[in-house]
Amino acid sequence: MRILLVEGPDTGETPLDAELTTLGHQVAVTRRDDTVAVAPGFDLVLVRLDGDPEVGLEVLAQLKAVAEGMPPVVVAASEPESIAGLGRALELGADDYVLSLNPKLLEHRLLEVAERLMLRVAAENNLRRVRQLSNDLREVILPLGVAPSTEK
Repeated sequence: MRILLVEGPDTGETPLDAELTTLGHQVAVTRRDDTVAVAPGFDLVLVRLDGDPEVGLEVLAQLKAVAEGMPPVVVAASEPESIAGLGRALELGADDYVLSLNPKLLEHRLLEVAERLMLRVAAENNLRRVRQLSNDLREVILPLGVAPSTEK
């Protein structure tokens, strides 16, 4: 999975990107300013709220304001003072959250988000096919009328 990890200015020295890379993900780290520009190239955006939660919330608000073409956003917090920001993050449109930066727990949550995304895309594709069939029925088949049956 291609993950964009958004670190705040005060998120500390957690080697989260290295741990995610070890788990088989492609990880790029950004601090804040270029997040909206590069996010569409990733499968998921992971925003850390540790340190200064307001920075993460600002990035989340920017991502959701653009919305079109943006990958799902997961917010992560492990410090008690940043956990309070999770509610606000969900209000702003975060797709999911995790309360621990433990790589195994984070991996599990990220896989769940990826699966939900895959199911959402499949549902959208199915809906598009049903709409096309409906249009074909309305525009092509119904105007031909129903031929009288010759069977007895």
